[in-house]
Amino acid sequence: RALHRRAPMVFGCLLLSAGTGLPAEVAATEQAGSAFSAPASRAEPLRYFLDAIERAESIGGAYAAELVDLHWGMGRQLLDEGELEWARDAFYRAVMVSRVNAGPQSLQQTPYLYSVADLEFRMGNRPGAVQLLDNIYRIHARHFGENNPELLPEVQKIAAWYREHLMPEGQPARPSDLQNLGYLVAREAALTEARNGLGHRETALMYRELGQAHYRALSHSVETGLSPNPELVMASEGSGNIALAERSTLDHLGAGEQAFERAAQSWLANPGATELQRAEAIAELGDWYLVFRYFNKARRQYEQAYRLLASSGDFRPLAERYLGVPAPLRFLDPAEQFGQGPP
Repeated sequence: RALHRRAPMVFGCLLLSAGTGLPAEVAATEQAGSAFSAPASRAEPLRYFLDAIERAESIGGAYAAELVDLHWGMGRQLLDEGELEWARDAFYRAVMVSRVNAGPQSLQQTPYLYSVADLEFRMGNRPGAVQLLDNIYRIHARHFGENNPELLPEVQKIAAWYREHLMPEGQPARPSDLQNLGYLVAREAALTEARNGLGHRETALMYRELGQAHYRALSHSVETGLSPNPELVMASEGSGNIALAERSTLDHLGAGEQAFERAAQSWLANPGATELQRAEAIAELGDWYLVFRYFNKARRQYEQAYRLLASSGDFRPLAERYLGVPAPLRFLDPAEQFGQGPP
């Protein structure tokens, strides 16, 4: 049976591709798939969804609200059967119907956008997947506000999805991925501070993680000589953003310094922090300066950390052992208190 009627399909193509952040391939996909039919060998498992879709359309029209779940369910069925392109078409259709009923910036569409992003990634369309993630972020930011702490869980979800799909362990990182990770962690850090305040342990640790993300991006750029591809970067101006490749190194350098500085300020503002935690954060900013050969700035940070420990009754013995002799840089150590962890 035909899944879509031509008129709704053409309208859906225009709706999805007109400034909504979905990949340009949607229009071509929708136009080419206007006569969707399952092959005979696949027809039986899909019969329920095809019949239900036909009944819903005959009663409520091409954009009846119940069609969202039906198209999404059919997409899941097609996905189970390995029909990736048809599954993607069904998920797109669920997004389109959701937007017609709830609005082009509605939160209801985002679970289906994740499904589309997953399929775009599996089919090798990384720009499409990144663009969809950017769209998901913008929808939530528009709903909650850029600086509203309620946005934090969704940013964490996007970052987790990105790491799992686009930056899996054991595979080489891309400059664009490191750029996007820095962007997402920066949003996490700012929203964590907005939720908890500056003088909070979680705030300090998020800014430390942000500094580490910027260092990894810088290190990768130096080692490989590669620059981010604007088409794969979230929150960029698109393929015409030539300045992105030129400014990314300086951006990471400045943003990393600010992140480690903010982490130190966070520990200093935390009334429950120990002198060791404060000294470590101050010394980590010194590590950042030392790596990039800002020797005078590094020296001042180490001296400040030394004086802080030396004036503390509990941690005075650590001052000489920790800061009085040469030691490995530890500002990328995953341990929360790297001074007490393995060298």
